[in-house]
Amino acid sequence: VDRFLAEGPKVPFTHFAALAEPLDLAGLDTDHPYVLGIPQTRTEALLEAHALEQGAEVRWGHAVFEFEQGGDGVTIQVHVAPDVASVRESYALRARWLVGCDGGRSTVRKLADIAFPGTAAKRWALLGDVELEDPASLSLGNHQTSRGGVFVIPRPGYVRLITGELAPPA
Repeated sequence: VDRFLAEGPKVPFTHFAALAEPLDLAGLDTDHPYVLGIPQTRTEALLEAHALEQGAEVRWGHAVFEFEQGGDGVTIQVHVAPDVASVRESYALRARWLVGCDGGRSTVRKLADIAFPGTAAKRWALLGDVELEDPASLSLGNHQTSRGGVFVIPRPGYVRLITGELAPPA
């Protein structure tokens, strides 16, 4: 946790479920009653660095499309994102385990025929850390529009935008 805490300011509130008012985190029974004001790209870099330190191999732009479980492991069929020539490559990986922790629409969980005990999403959000020509043109806070809402968090060098979408994003 120390590498994350060293990166950015502690913010004692956050958005939740597109509520109009921010959610106050100060009263939570935790050692960390806040979110960290660091860019998503930096969060990903810190997680990747830790995974690599633990011996993991990280592959961006690869997608599992099939797997076969065996007694001593699993064979995983993977697609590589198309290159500029739009040639789709596939290859096989062999591993001791395959873990389906890839989100509510988990490909691994679906391929393994593991039920999702939750409920379907009724709200959608997108998060982006963006550089704007005129960052001062957007003020801090939650802004509602006829097409949904956007939560604006100005940060040094970028602006974090979190949208509340009325329909699933494309």
